[in-house]
Amino acid sequence: MADITIIGAGIVGLLAAKLFKGKAEIFEEKTKIEQLNSNASLWTIIPPLCGNYLNECEEAISFYEDLGKKYNVYHKRTYTLTDKELGGTEVSESEIRELEPNLRITTKLRKIEKTMFIEGEELIAKIASELDIHFGKKIAKLGASNNEVKYIETDSGERINVERLIIAAGYWTNNLVPLDLSPFKGHLVIAKSPYDLTGIIFYKGKIVVKGKENVYINADSEKDSSLSINYDIVKDHITVTSQIFPISTSNIKIRVGIRSVSGDGEPIIKQIYKNAVVITGYRFGFALAPYMVNRALKIIEGV
Repeated sequence: MADITIIGAGIVGLLAAKLFKGKAEIFEEKTKIEQLNSNASLWTIIPPLCGNYLNECEEAISFYEDLGKKYNVYHKRTYTLTDKELGGTEVSESEIRELEPNLRITTKLRKIEKTMFIEGEELIAKIASELDIHFGKKIAKLGASNNEVKYIETDSGERINVERLIIAAGYWTNNLVPLDLSPFKGHLVIAKSPYDLTGIIFYKGKIVVKGKENVYINADSEKDSSLSINYDIVKDHITVTSQIFPISTSNIKIRVGIRSVSGDGEPIIKQIYKNAVVITGYRFGFALAPYMVNRALKIIEGV
């Protein structure tokens, strides 16, 4: 039996297993790493979007930088140019041209200094390769008594005994634990461009970033549990981005992800049994994952 059992192999579950001091095993309903909901994330950190957790998201930048160096994954600590009132300093049109000569924006923007991007899909794959993950195992039930989870049960009836448990199952969490969660769907558009983009652009509701090879576009969020593609939203992403930065509209990839958001927008790090903790509920889960995982591990390691 593992020292800790984790439900969910997204970024939160992976970090929980990686940072736990002991033997960990993960159970994931998807059959392979490429299908994970976390792979539909944008993998940017813009701390002012984190609200009350600005400091925690700034700390996450250093955390992911260290991981990027360790696993040789492309990442960049950079700035964000935005038309939103998110703090930072105002930059003129001429200053924007100096910073981003390939950007076609003729209005003043604000520059937020401490932000970052990392190729999250590659990072997730490399972390996962080091861990004990059981793919294709959908957990349907918690077997609890005397305020402890004794086992978890798959939808096929297989029972797995547990010592300690972390549930990081994303939008599947509500099927195991009744919580005040709502599903919010977002689209990640992946395109190509021969042009450089040094910073992150947050403009007209779109977040645009150039990775090692691809351009990533995201920012929509609508209350919906369907994984179907809303092509009107995707078209809007492409149209707005094309107006400010040249991208190729051929061979575009689209990914859909579901974020489980708590009723008050706060992260849920909740001890539901003596030996079980749930982590979920935050819209910018990638940015806050190191903080949430460390808090959960402090609880679970004390059991």
